[in-house]
Amino acid sequence: MYLKVGSVLEVLGITEAELDECRLKRMIRVKVVQKQMLYNLYDLVMLSEKLRRRKLQRELSLSLIHI
Repeated sequence: MYLKVGSVLEVLGITEAELDECRLKRMIRVKVVQKQMLYNLYDLVMLSEKLRRRKLQRELSLSLIHI
């Protein structure tokens, strides 16, 4: 199952620039069909988990600094 860019942005809660950055860093693969970029649902789940972990690590490191 594949999702279009708009749906991906909505699901992940990120901007188009952030999605492009993830694509360029090869964190997520893209499939181009009839000039539309499509993202695999499994890849989105994996990316979502990576982004969630990063956010949690950042919050934990900031909270340790303030202790």
